[in-house]
Amino acid sequence: MMNLNGNKTNYLTFKGATREFLRHTTAHGLHSAGYGKKLPLKIFWLVLFLIAAVLFCVFANQVMVRFYQYPVHVQETETQEVLLFPAVTVCNLNRQKNTFAARRKRVVSSDAAENQAWLKLTPAARSAKAHTLTDMVKQCNFAGAICDVSDFKTLTNVQYGSCFSFNTKKLKTSKKPGQYEGLQLTLNVEQDLYISSTPVAGVKVLVHDNAEMPFPEVGGISVSVGNEAAVALTKTKFSRLTAPHGDCEEEDINEYGYMYSRTACLSTCVQSSTYKDCGCYDPRFSLPGNNSAEVCSSVVDGDTSSSQYQCVDEKMTAYLAGMLSCICKQACEQTQYDVDVSLSKWPSVKFQSQVVAELGLDTNDPEASQQNLQKNYVSLRVFFKSTVHREVTSQVAYTAWDVTADIGGVSALFWGVSILTLVEFIEYIVTIVTIPCIDYKPDKVRNDAVTFLAVYRKRSCL
Repeated sequence: MMNLNGNKTNYLTFKGATREFLRHTTAHGLHSAGYGKKLPLKIFWLVLFLIAAVLFCVFANQVMVRFYQYPVHVQETETQEVLLFPAVTVCNLNRQKNTFAARRKRVVSSDAAENQAWLKLTPAARSAKAHTLTDMVKQCNFAGAICDVSDFKTLTNVQYGSCFSFNTKKLKTSKKPGQYEGLQLTLNVEQDLYISSTPVAGVKVLVHDNAEMPFPEVGGISVSVGNEAAVALTKTKFSRLTAPHGDCEEEDINEYGYMYSRTACLSTCVQSSTYKDCGCYDPRFSLPGNNSAEVCSSVVDGDTSSSQYQCVDEKMTAYLAGMLSCICKQACEQTQYDVDVSLSKWPSVKFQSQVVAELGLDTNDPEASQQNLQKNYVSLRVFFKSTVHREVTSQVAYTAWDVTADIGGVSALFWGVSILTLVEFIEYIVTIVTIPCIDYKPDKVRNDAVTFLAVYRKRSCL
């Protein structure tokens, strides 16, 4: 065939392209398989190349299987530094003062009726009937400095009335371990104002992250009156991975307006499921978002025969049995405080007079003051056991770079193949596909030792 200039042109064939590829390839074995002196030698090298190819596929498959198992390495480290002091929430075990219950004697005739009346109240009304911060917190000291009401935040809780969280606004730190570098509280539970349905006199104490919503009904420790609780803390910070290497929740703020926590998620799930199927919210759980939402009247009234009550009861049963379809993951970033609690009789006989004077009790009647302390007061000390905290970090154990390195190592071991060799294979494939469009110059191939693509000149396929 002649071109426009009258010169003869030779179009490349599949056989010719393959021979050129085998002549120039850097892949081990292929050159010998294509240009061996004798046929048995060619077959020998071809068989070796195919065996190496199979072994490469086997090992490469193992590499990919490992990668898609998404392995995780957990690293634990210990660091000593100035620690942010956690939030400490205290609740009176008595949810409301009996002075208010006494005013309702004509309508309250039993504990059940009193409970129904309590559940009917709005959060604001419950807070008004509960023990107040100033009545309950009689002494507050942090690291030798006096703290006041501005260091506390008041929260309304269905089970405990009002709870008070320390260190959620003006955040404080601990530079040293020990009880004198932490929080010291003297609390008055006002047992004389307890309602008849409260079986234990004392406080509920919950230590948690500063930005996390406390749920004292599902955690914390109880301290009875006439005792001092020493709560030694150890801080652990968890850093988890999201999918596909982990299964944690990245959400920052939950429906309660606090940092995400699994406990808050479960509470939200119960309420959402109850509202969806029963048309109301269970007053026994904290209400996310709008606290004025409609509560289940049948639960408040104790009407066990109503369909609404039975619906709510079914939800509660499913929740307790773990059968409620709640997808509540662990938080990706979580700070946990492990506590060691020791209880002591408080105050001692010799120290009692000093406590009486500090609290402004009757110093003229030591016996009555002692009875008052044993009946109504609790001492609480919360502190770090050590300023060394633990960090548990989940890390990707096998990355895409590791896959590339391992596959590269395997290919080099069996084939001697590098990235440039792969380019040669791609060039060969492109050449085969574009055979009708290539003007082959064999003389240039023999006289030119540069790359394979340099020996071809494209022409119009039209």
